Amino acid sequence: MPDIATLMPVIALVLLPVSLVAVLAQARRARRAMGAVVEGFPLRPSLQFVGIFAAAPVLIALNFIRDFDLLTTFAVSGVGVLGFYIACRELAYGRVSGIYEGGIIWNGSAIAFGDVDSAAAEDPYTVVITLKDRARRRFFSNDTGRIGRVLALLRENGAGGE
Repeated sequence: MPDIATLMPVIALVLLPVSLVAVLAQARRARRAMGAVVEGFPLRPSLQFVGIFAAAPVLIALNFIRDFDLLTTFAVSGVGVLGFYIACRELAYGRVSGIYEGGIIWNGSAIAFGDVDSAAAEDPYTVVITLKDRARRRFFSNDTGRIGRVLALLRENGAGGE
């Protein structure tokens, strides 16, 4: 029977396609829940996420080449899975990011207008959104006009200022 240090990278490699399918399903579900597109956002340069997407399996496979102790094996496998998940999320949500009838999909998350408690501009490039469950989301953009439109739209749909 293989030991835990051998099973951990195998489990991590199995989690990669599972996380890919889960993220794609989440993005598709979020897109459908938001309704029709009001304004689509341009695609961000995603070369860094493509690099992480490709490097994560290699990082996990490093456990088979080198003989690490259990804690290092756990850390290397965990970083590989987490990096892969984040890259998948950014790539999947980046393709559908925009303002929709029912909410906003931006920076790897989807927020329905009904879940927003308040919204405020932290600076000309940042909107801070406080949800009804008191969670906070920060959205960044280099386009100050887009930040203004998003903030106005949030306030128009019932979000108060902070």
